[in-house]
Amino acid sequence: MDSRYDRPVRTLLSLIIGSVAWLAAPSLPAQDFTLPDLGSSAESLATPEELRRYGRQLLGSFRQAGLLFDDPLLDEYIETLGYRLVAHGRRPDQHFKFFLIRDRTVNAFAAPGGYIGTYAGMVLLTEREDELAAVLAHEVAHITQNHTLRGAESASKASLPIMLGMLAAMVAASQSSSSSSGDAAQAAIMGGMGLMQQAQINYTRANEYEADRIGIQTLAGAGFDPFAQADVWVRMSRFARNYGVSPPEILRTHPFESTRIVEAKARAEGMTVVPRQDTVGSGHDGRYELFRERLRILTNGSSRDLVGYYRDRLDADPDSIYDRYGLALALSQRDSFNEATRLATGLVEAHPDTLAFALLLADIDGRNGREAQALARYRELNTRHPDRAAILAPYAELLLKHGDVDDATLAANLLRPLIDRDTDHAKLYALIGRAYEISGDENRAAEAHALSAAYNGRFEDSLVQFERLQRRSDLDYYQRARVQARITELMPIVLEIRRRPSSASRG
Repeated sequence: MDSRYDRPVRTLLSLIIGSVAWLAAPSLPAQDFTLPDLGSSAESLATPEELRRYGRQLLGSFRQAGLLFDDPLLDEYIETLGYRLVAHGRRPDQHFKFFLIRDRTVNAFAAPGGYIGTYAGMVLLTEREDELAAVLAHEVAHITQNHTLRGAESASKASLPIMLGMLAAMVAASQSSSSSSGDAAQAAIMGGMGLMQQAQINYTRANEYEADRIGIQTLAGAGFDPFAQADVWVRMSRFARNYGVSPPEILRTHPFESTRIVEAKARAEGMTVVPRQDTVGSGHDGRYELFRERLRILTNGSSRDLVGYYRDRLDADPDSIYDRYGLALALSQRDSFNEATRLATGLVEAHPDTLAFALLLADIDGRNGREAQALARYRELNTRHPDRAAILAPYAELLLKHGDVDDATLAANLLRPLIDRDTDHAKLYALIGRAYEISGDENRAAEAHALSAAYNGRFEDSLVQFERLQRRSDLDYYQRARVQARITELMPIVLEIRRRPSSASRG
């Protein structure tokens, strides 16, 4: 991780609502039980819309700090896997958002509003998709069982926005070039530590036991191996011992115990697995393995090191398509286009239906002076897989490269269906904003850029842009209604942000 986001940001991330890597091993009897439903008592702390608003602020702050991946292919995978688990969970109608943290810490967490973050290090620790699914299923259970509010029931609802305020303050401090930025970040932590102590009880042993039990039911119901839950706990335990890793101080009241692993295996023995009707990134189609290798490369500081890593692996197993993909991607990252093209072409010819291979070859063509060939590839892929952000983002980016009006109009038309679904892929709003600029639609461009600012965590800037747009006399009825709706949505967020310094100082 970049030194700007060093200990202070890591510390806060470990505090936000909880993390699976160092969760307590429940020393509880083997019988299953369910925590009592607190109903409106807990839910009265915040409405679902307030919780989603807090989650959006959290996600925007992560993105503003550069802690999220700007890669639709990665986003698509983790969201698809997560939503499959949600569909087989306790509350499939509840809002969820799955995202990846650009950091090799072995961790995952659930936050208010159904926001579930998984660190790159957690993905790289797993060895099969069932293990990653076990981690996500556990976090989904924390959300469906309302654990994020149970622990805070006796505390003020203000603790949620103050936690976000602490993160925002640390983000600002970490991005500062001042020598005092580290002190400012630590001060942001300490300013709200009194309220943050309440988060320690969010994940009691009983909550952890319940999340394990319900998570494994969700896992089996979605067609995954229930023994993967115990496997991933074992893997994390070994990782901690091998690397001498200690859990964050705030979580040390619950030491990792072998009881959790034993009980997970015992529960798995009695589970009936529902066969999967389709494979979502499973080993059957290799998407999990390709996702993991792509993540490995995009979190690595030196593609040159990974070129050697993949060459060594291919020497041991020349037939591994995953290592060939990894090598081709690593080579393309350091602009070694000839060998990367040869490898990617071979993969596409052998596996024409694997999207990751086709996208890699199109990307290499586009960056290696073969733009017409790349555009043709993207066009054909979009015909086969319409309205996929993983295809349309690089396709539109290439179309906009030279500022051609016709290409910009095409890019806008391609992106509009995704934008109309109110996607939270911030990059798409920036791209369609640029497309509208080039094609001469100033109002739509302004609207898209304002949305891009919001999804990138610049909420006050976004509100200012929308208010400026609202004053224009040439808006049509529908656009004016959309702009007003955005202002209404942003206003409480900005007011909360403006209140935070005084609130934090009182904490």
